[in-house]
Amino acid sequence: MNHELLHFGYELTDPDRLNVYEETTVTVDGVDFAAAVIGSSHCVRAQSLGFAEIASCDERTVTGSRTIDLRRRDARCVSYETERVACTTEIRVDPIERFPTTRSFDLRYDFSDRAVTAVDAVDSGYETWHTYPEHDCAVFTETVFERLG
Repeated sequence: MNHELLHFGYELTDPDRLNVYEETTVTVDGVDFAAAVIGSSHCVRAQSLGFAEIASCDERTVTGSRTIDLRRRDARCVSYETERVACTTEIRVDPIERFPTTRSFDLRYDFSDRAVTAVDAVDSGYETWHTYPEHDCAVFTETVFERLG
């Protein structure tokens, strides 16, 4: 597994392969999503809609992924659309100091002192944070749904 690259996508290769550390249910616009901190980042799913979003350092868990190089401070936008779901996700790699250490999240897991994955439901979507102290960076994602259901 390459911890310099984060693979982001909307299809799970093998859900049983995920190593889940912590999980909860968050509700966005009346739809329940299972949010999980996995061994290599996050997975958010709404099985009722056939939707799954995954960010993982293990490329084997993500189908058709976009790759984010953690050593660079860049940003990108990705979109996903089916008959039932349309969403856009902004992905940004920031300095680790941008991570809001005192903020309360719907789901937070501390792997170590500065290595954290967090998920929080917000208006029309959810946000995630992933800190990588070995790269002195924090990855922020914001997924906004234009259509659900």
